[in-house]
Amino acid sequence: HDVPMTNTAPAPAPGVSPKSRTAASIIGFFLGGLGIDRFYLGNIGMGVAKLLVGWLTLGIWPLVDWIIILTGNAHDGQGLAVTNWN
Repeated sequence: HDVPMTNTAPAPAPGVSPKSRTAASIIGFFLGGLGIDRFYLGNIGMGVAKLLVGWLTLGIWPLVDWIIILTGNAHDGQGLAVTNWN
């Protein structure tokens, strides 16, 4: 019997975001000063705030956010942990 193969990614574990930590870290590195990383993760309000006032922190806010993403402590808009590097 042939079993049909499907190209579906494994479902994330409960409480884990489907968002990619790799994508978030790359976006955070290049566009974190504009808050684009927050928009990608679904944190729209924080993305707007970071876009408008992030420059006042002289790059500290984007750097801290980038470190948070890299260490796996970021959360998406639903509060799920962004831990998968896929």
